Amino acid sequence: MKSLIVDTVPRDCRKAGAINLGREIVRERWGADVCQWTETVDVAQYDRIGFNVYYATHALNIGPFLRRHGLEKGDRAKRVLVAGGQGVGRRGLVSGLVDEVFVGELDTECERQILSRPVVRSGRAVIEISRGCKQRCSFCEYSWGRRLRYKPLELVKRQIDEVVEAGCRKINFMSTDFAGYPQFDELVEYALWKRVSILNGDFCVVSLPRAFRWLQYFPRQIRLGVESFHEPTRIAVGKRFSDDVLYESIERVLDVASSVHLYLIFGLPGDDYGAWFRWVERLAGMRETIHTWRGVDLFGAAFKVNRKPVRIEFNVTNFEPCDGTPLEGAPLVDFAEKERFLSGWSAAMIGTGLFCGERMGYANSGGRIGRKELSYRMLMRIKRGGPELTKALLDALPYGVRTWISDSEALRFLGMAGE
Repeated sequence: MKSLIVDTVPRDCRKAGAINLGREIVRERWGADVCQWTETVDVAQYDRIGFNVYYATHALNIGPFLRRHGLEKGDRAKRVLVAGGQGVGRRGLVSGLVDEVFVGELDTECERQILSRPVVRSGRAVIEISRGCKQRCSFCEYSWGRRLRYKPLELVKRQIDEVVEAGCRKINFMSTDFAGYPQFDELVEYALWKRVSILNGDFCVVSLPRAFRWLQYFPRQIRLGVESFHEPTRIAVGKRFSDDVLYESIERVLDVASSVHLYLIFGLPGDDYGAWFRWVERLAGMRETIHTWRGVDLFGAAFKVNRKPVRIEFNVTNFEPCDGTPLEGAPLVDFAEKERFLSGWSAAMIGTGLFCGERMGYANSGGRIGRKELSYRMLMRIKRGGPELTKALLDALPYGVRTWISDSEALRFLGMAGE
């Protein structure tokens, strides 16, 4: 059976050379050709057509491809399905567009192990080592509704050998919790013995202590999922670590690395943003201690020396209460409250020296999907799913969607969706 995989992820969503592992797993299983949703291809030669949908809004790129190729449901003789990617969920979002949906790269419930092959491109490789996540954060749609599985260490080692023999020594070990891999130490030791450059820089704070001894071998920027600087809120949503543990983790990272990037979520239920501002001051003090050495010269004059460049970054995203998670019924983000928060956040970052400039770039006026209020409402409506969205998916954005979206486009979708 000749197959085609259509990648719905906009090119401007990916860094150059990035590897879409979910798409590659399906391509290998099917022996399929691959095209971008914006391309026009001869679909007559294919017996089945599958769409890779990584993020919910990418489902908006299925309809334009089907319409352009005369493949609307009811008028086609081919089997059209979603094969891979978590973006469609299990709520019938695209049931009016395709014949069948597989969530998770054609997984079946009988699969006990991960056997995916490594993917090498542009001098870099991806080796998948786990699926699912044991942290079970109550806001995370990835953790719920899927089993946690690890690839056996011996298979990972063989795949490292395969990649190295192919001339590639830069490897990203794909996992939601890299340091949480059961044989983490053995994996890192083997990779370093093979002179592999480990590209993983994202870590869960609770499992980060397992990586302390290896930090010098990881990228110079380490990224940590903090989600909230208010300890009770953080623990309530499943991030089970204290303020003291978080402080020590950041301090240990900056002993070795030069940059730490902290992921935060605005709008979690019960959050106290006063704690966020207190943490900004605390982190500014940490940076000053690590970055600057102060002394007095022989003549009694005070001086300071910048002994190490240190960068502390924050990524503030909107809370998305998704169906199928414990927080599915929680309130959506209040954008008036967020605007007030961002004003204070910008002032605090600039006042403490963590940001140099006149204004932070977190403004709600940015057009990235999910950042502005209307596009956020559109995103959340798509995530709720339902076959009643078929017309909106087909007609609201006839040319599909990329990373950015205008208010008028979001409003048109919401109107067709009955919002």
